[in-house]
Amino acid sequence: MNSEYRQNFTKNLMTTAILLRGIAVSVSLAQRVSQDLFNCLIIIFNIEDKFIALPLLKYQIK
Repeated sequence: MNSEYRQNFTKNLMTTAILLRGIAVSVSLAQRVSQDLFNCLIIIFNIEDKFIALPLLKYQIK
C-alpha cells in the first residue's frame, strides 16, 4: 500500500509539474504576442484631410 501511495504521489507531482510548465509557457507566449501587437500599433494623424500613419517605435518592456 505504501508503494502504491508513493507511485501515485510521484505521478501526481509529475502531472502538476507538467501543468505548471505549460502555464508558464502560455504566459510567456501571451506576453510575447501582446508585445508584438503593441509594436504593430499605428497612430493615425489627420493632417489637412490626409491620413498619415506613424508606426510606434518599438518599446521593449523589461
